[in-house]
Formats: sequence, structure tokens, C-alpha cells
Amino acid sequence: MKRVLLLLASSACATSAQSARPVDPGTTEVTVSLGRAASLKEPSRSPSGESDPLAKGVAEGAWTGELMIRHGMTDGFDGGLRLGRMPGLGGLSVAAVDLKVRVVRSPRVVVSLGGPAGIVWEETPGPSYLGAVAVPTLYLGMEVSPTVELVAAPKLHLIFARGEAMEQAWGLTIGPRFTEPRRRWAVHPELGITRFADTTLLLLGFSVSAGD
Repeated sequence: MKRVLLLLASSACATSAQSARPVDPGTTEVTVSLGRAASLKEPSRSPSGESDPLAKGVAEGAWTGELMIRHGMTDGFDGGLRLGRMPGLGGLSVAAVDLKVRVVRSPRVVVSLGGPAGIVWEETPGPSYLGAVAVPTLYLGMEVSPTVELVAAPKLHLIFARGEAMEQAWGLTIGPRFTEPRRRWAVHPELGITRFADTTLLLLGFSVSAGD
């Protein structure tokens, strides 16, 4: 249980940190993200931190940081690499490949499918493989104005913790993405939840993107 919760909180794309629109062909976009994950379970109901390491109340939890690099391959298709880290809980890190393809496009709405997948390891007291994650994600983007896109991202977390059977969890993030008409930069605050068994994780994220 502990390992699965940590994999959930530290996995790449717990927040989307990207537009529903794939990056333009030949363009590279770099994104830096900061996030916060906490369990909504009351601390008094989880006397053992071993069973739920994030059950410290909404005011506390774990910080996460992430670097993502995406490149536009063709029209409607991009790919990226994501490297995330959660200090303080064993020094968790995650590396993932993140592909995204557009499936619907209209003047104001874009729908894309993504499939981030990667491995998670613990860095202290020494490097130790914890497991793997795959997060099929549906990106729904609606243009509110030429410089604001509302992005919702429902997702399914598939967690392959070392030595344990595969687990599933459902998540959703939503937030406005502020940019400029040529989309050379963007800031993207997000709010999300992830539901696993009897535990709900609250996710807060903020990302800054810049591209050529």
C-alpha cells in the first residue's frame, strides 16, 4: 500500500503540465513544474504512516518537481521526456516517455490522447527500483480566448509496484493555461484528484513552459 501511494504521488503526469494541442512540428517546448500531493484522509484515521505516507492532512504532504521536454514530430503528434522528483520520502524519482496524438480538432476544441509510461526508483539510502507506471490520458482543451485554454485531463493510472500485482487508480486534473497568441510561452496552474482504493490524493500543480 505504501509503495503504491508513493508511486501514484510521484508518477509523471500526476498533473498534465501541457496543452491539449500537440506541439507544432519542428518546435521544442521545455516545461518546469512544481506540485504538491496530499491525502484527504484524516490523520487520526491513519495512525500508521507506513500504510499511508501522505496522510498528514491537506496542509501537509509531499512536494514534487518535474522537467519535461517535448518536440513536435508531425502535425498533430508530439513526444516528450519527463523527469520528476519527490524529495523527502526516500528521494523518489521518475523518468517517463510521453507521447500525444490529436484525435479531434475544431476552431475552439482540441481532444488528444496521451500515454506516458516510465519507471520509478528510490535514491536513498541507495538507488532502488520501486516499479513502473503507465498513465493513459485524455486531454480536453477548450479555447476560452486567444490566450487562454481550459485543459481537463482524465486519466487512468496503471501501477506496477515491485513484487506486487498491478493496481489501478483514476485521476482528473483541470486548470487554465495562459499563453500568448504565438504560444511561445505559457503558465499553467492545475488542481486535481487521484482516487485509489479508500484514499483520495489532492494534487496542486503549477508549470511554466517556453518553446522556440
